Amino acid sequence: MTITLLGRAGDTFEASLAAQDLEPAAVDARWVGIGALERELFETAVCVDGSVDAVLVPADWLPRLAARGALRPLDDLLAGAPPEGWPAAWSDAFVDVVTFAADAAPSRAERAAVWGLPFHDGPPLLVYRTDLFDDPAERRAYRERFGTELAPAATWSDFDRQARFFTRPEEGLFGTVLAGAPDGHNDVYDFVTQVRVCGGDVVARDGSGILRPAFGGAAGLGALAWLRGHAVDDPTVPPDARTLDSVGSGRAFAEGRVALMMNWAGYAHAAQGPGSRVAGRVGTALAPTADDGTPTPVVNAFWALAVTAGSRRVDEAWSVIRECLSPRGDRATTRAGSSGTRLDTWRDAELLARTPAFALFEEAHRVSRPLPQIAALPLLVDALNHLVDDVVNCGQDAGPALERAVRRVETVLASGD
Repeated sequence: MTITLLGRAGDTFEASLAAQDLEPAAVDARWVGIGALERELFETAVCVDGSVDAVLVPADWLPRLAARGALRPLDDLLAGAPPEGWPAAWSDAFVDVVTFAADAAPSRAERAAVWGLPFHDGPPLLVYRTDLFDDPAERRAYRERFGTELAPAATWSDFDRQARFFTRPEEGLFGTVLAGAPDGHNDVYDFVTQVRVCGGDVVARDGSGILRPAFGGAAGLGALAWLRGHAVDDPTVPPDARTLDSVGSGRAFAEGRVALMMNWAGYAHAAQGPGSRVAGRVGTALAPTADDGTPTPVVNAFWALAVTAGSRRVDEAWSVIRECLSPRGDRATTRAGSSGTRLDTWRDAELLARTPAFALFEEAHRVSRPLPQIAALPLLVDALNHLVDDVVNCGQDAGPALERAVRRVETVLASGD
């Protein structure tokens, strides 16, 4: 019996699903843009009327979907026929995110249900062109200019310096790339990363345990200044950066237009594949630290498979999900261009030979943190998306714009929406 799956187009998900060991007619997959995916899931009844059996969604969306009754909890299916090795075969960074009470923020102390299972990951890593970093002439020029050796950026100050060093528009080469499209995806994740570097976060609990905005003040201003500096004030990014989504930013690197970037590890994996102009010349490292050596808590954002509340083919949908998360299926996902989520996939010698970045995933996730795991997260993301767009793309003054965003998030948190 065929199940219907709804997911995002534009990534390598289609190829990864096609690579699974499934009957040819097992899945009728429909792939749409991320905006269309969000609208269908949150503004229509596809998750409850039986028209869709499974969804492939950002794990950030799971709390909101669960809170509105759109998803089926998976605990009974996991108890009866779990994917091989669940949950020990996955990083706790995944398990903690997909396990929560639908009407409350998840915590280690109270795990009501599992609402999705990780399909595609790739924590943010430093990705760079090894041919540029290893070139004797580049190394000599960098040493003469800055008095230090050219090596993958260990700190954010190193990153800034190297991005400006490699920015050569006349050669079609730019120091870095930011996915500046105001789509609430990479533009928000980049902002949150820099807020964390500056000591803030999206939200934090006060002394009474109440959630408050934590991205205001110096942390928010510092993050906005960093983004605007690279995108507008002293550009180190391609001229089309403000129109690029995350997929486009990864493509810009694979096209050889970018020297280094902080981006999802999946794009380093893709840049080693067919059609890339930099295949065989891609290096990766953990995210730069703050100048004092404090690790950067990168955003833990991954894609999860879930069963809809209205599915009439639950057993068949679960069979597909179990195959995707099996050792064989997870490796097939990875060979097809996405990034599997199992620990044994990340440690696989064959896959490591092609993409050494997998060796960094476990360490990256030791300090990764998700966005707030609350049903109101899309409203918070929308506020941050408008903030970044207003300041970086539209040139509004950072101070007043930041204050407006903080007030908006305060209202959302106070209302409980």
